Amino acid sequence: MILLLLFFLLPAFTLPSPFPSPSPFPPTPPPLITEHLLSEFSPLSNLHQINHTTSLSSPQLAQLKTSTLLTPSDPNSNYFLGLAHLYGLSSLPPSAVSASKFFRISAEAGSADAACALGLLLYFGIGGVGRDSKAANAWFSIASLADHPRGHWLLGRSYYEGRASIQIEIEIEIDVNGGDQQQQNFDEAGRLFGLAAAAAVPEAIHHLGLMFEYGLIATSAAVSSEVSKEEYEEALMFKTPGSQHLPNFRKAKELYQEAWGKFNFAESGYNLALMTAYGRGCEQDYPRAQNMLRTLSMDQAHPGAMRYLGIFATHGHGMKDDVSDYRAAIVWFDKCAKMDDGKFSVLCVKERDELRGAVKASRENLKKLNKEFPDIEFDNVDLDWDIDMKFLDS
Repeated sequence: MILLLLFFLLPAFTLPSPFPSPSPFPPTPPPLITEHLLSEFSPLSNLHQINHTTSLSSPQLAQLKTSTLLTPSDPNSNYFLGLAHLYGLSSLPPSAVSASKFFRISAEAGSADAACALGLLLYFGIGGVGRDSKAANAWFSIASLADHPRGHWLLGRSYYEGRASIQIEIEIEIDVNGGDQQQQNFDEAGRLFGLAAAAAVPEAIHHLGLMFEYGLIATSAAVSSEVSKEEYEEALMFKTPGSQHLPNFRKAKELYQEAWGKFNFAESGYNLALMTAYGRGCEQDYPRAQNMLRTLSMDQAHPGAMRYLGIFATHGHGMKDDVSDYRAAIVWFDKCAKMDDGKFSVLCVKERDELRGAVKASRENLKKLNKEFPDIEFDNVDLDWDIDMKFLDS
């Protein structure tokens, strides 16, 4: 009995664990808000000088929480608290689920900003918030009916991408040869993009340009009367299969120039450069297109622009004397590949490696021919002999 009491009175003692102690610094989880999603939410939160870099002190966070307790349906406090949860400001861990709770309260109290934010969480299905196009479009519709510029844009994009229908809000498949339903959706998208573009939403201006470039939207009678015979015949050549409308390159260029020139919207600059390169609605001009792509690559790190600079260098488009520059091509493909954007970078890895292999194979073949026929000088005028083998293997 005494021994038993002594056992319980002795200080606790544990054997050392055979496993290493866990690190006091757990691995950083992947960010809730990726760079792409930041581009979706930032235009909304920036209206209130709030973004993922905002420094929110503990007293400020406490004040927000207190405000929502005193006035549970206050749209502003709930919206700001939702942003704090979304971005993980102050001591809060990033949480889309918590953010959605406060966005919903704010949206139901009349905040169009919150309706857009809640719609985005549902549209993309972020961090535990299930992807629900029907619910997302309902919130975008509420914001659009309140004449919110980004509400117009977000609802318009849903119609454009085929995730909304002019008849009932359901997910549908886009069929490029679809009938009246698809065209009605495009028409509604164009109407909403027009409203958003009038309120200076760059994404809407760009997508309106896309719709005019590919003939997905009707050209007004006033614009049609200005179209020359040559422009009409060119539009016929580039008509999108299944579309009821002809492309309007002039209008597309105007919109791209507006989005890129006024708002530095890179995608519009990219499309404008490709129109210039392929002569869509203008004289084909590779050097000018190359300069535009170079600006996009250097100033805005646009991977698609880097890729096309590689393509141009491979084929000599816009290069000195129209001669291919394989070293420049490999450099641009490599820059694009390292952007790791999941789209252009994948193509650039393949194109870079194929070009490296082709140049190395051409060199080996020339060496064999020169060795086999020493009296005949073989050369390949398209091959850049300044490319060393170490560069090709890097």
